[in-house]
Amino acid sequence: PITSAFRYRWIVLACCVLAYAASHLARWSYTGLASYISTDLHLDKAALGLLGSAFFYPYAFAQVPWGHLTDRFGGRAVIAAGLVGVAVLLACFAAAQSLTEAIMWRMALGIVTACCFTPIAGLLAQWFAPRERGLANGVYHGLGGGLGESAAFLLMPILGLYFLQPDPAGEANWRGATLFMA
Repeated sequence: PITSAFRYRWIVLACCVLAYAASHLARWSYTGLASYISTDLHLDKAALGLLGSAFFYPYAFAQVPWGHLTDRFGGRAVIAAGLVGVAVLLACFAAAQSLTEAIMWRMALGIVTACCFTPIAGLLAQWFAPRERGLANGVYHGLGGGLGESAAFLLMPILGLYFLQPDPAGEANWRGATLFMA
């Protein structure tokens, strides 16, 4: 007989896929709006590259602390708190008025967005037997990452068409699309 715990693990996996998709969307979201951000904040290509790397280095270094927090407080609490933090930091990024502010918010976003990768792997290890962990990790990483990247690269330009109507001052409103995503 199939136990309720057996069935519930697939719900856990589905939630992990959605959490990782949100993480990927936050990670790649600015790329679809980069030309508008560049125009608004007067950035050249080097500054846009700096804005991208400002996210990825903190993201990489933050994996270990997020893993430690997961061991201490559990995956559900850590992932949920992290995703709330991601939403708040996306809103802060949308309010950036300079390259320095944008870099600061992207660095903070990199740290907080790391709330998913390692904690999800740990959470799934609790719910799936060793012989099924490869499947579970492949589903969350592949499907979740694919959904998040697809949303970033396909949905953000569509949102851009809606939100990037000039505001009363005649400027493109990339900030509205970012707030909507948050």
